[in-house]
Amino acid sequence: MNNKSRLWITVAMLVIMLCALTFGVVSVATSNKGVANTTVFVSGNENVFVDINAKYFKGPELPSGTLNTVNYKIDKKTEGAFDDKEIELAKWELGKINLSYNEQEIEMRYSFRNLNAEYPLKVSTSNFAFDSEGRLQTFYEIADSEESFDDERLIKVESQDQDAIQTMEIPVGTIKYIRIKFKLTKFNKRFEFNNSIKFLLEVDLNK
Repeated sequence: MNNKSRLWITVAMLVIMLCALTFGVVSVATSNKGVANTTVFVSGNENVFVDINAKYFKGPELPSGTLNTVNYKIDKKTEGAFDDKEIELAKWELGKINLSYNEQEIEMRYSFRNLNAEYPLKVSTSNFAFDSEGRLQTFYEIADSEESFDDERLIKVESQDQDAIQTMEIPVGTIKYIRIKFKLTKFNKRFEFNNSIKFLLEVDLNK
């Protein structure tokens, strides 16, 4: 066998190996189970009156029939508004979202307007998807307006604890915005994350 034949055989084997490797990686990425997304809004005590807007701002296409925007208004007529205990007021189901090489990010945006005429509102966040291996990275930003969001101010979340995301303090008659972004950075194995964001809304009766 001459040198030219050996060269062609070597090139052919390299191409076959590259194709096999690519197919394997793509198969892992496309067979991922995805990120299950649910947001719950919970009243932590009495006198929580708030207007909430939420939207799926960025990411892969949602499952058929899923609402990409929702609005919840909690006022004096809402059942449980005067109960001094935790009550789940609303739930926003987005279903499972499968990230890919072409769509690696999910971003949800929320706004909270304090409707209480006397007391400030505290909004704390927990239960969001978190990966200790760093494959799925979580970021957030709090702002006074949606127009003022800036990627340079995004804060990387280092744990899933309730205090991992700064608690929002919302004075009477004002509004705060928060966006939560998830980015999948590694596709070397199947992934499945349960993203069950919980917003706990409480009125500070001491202020």
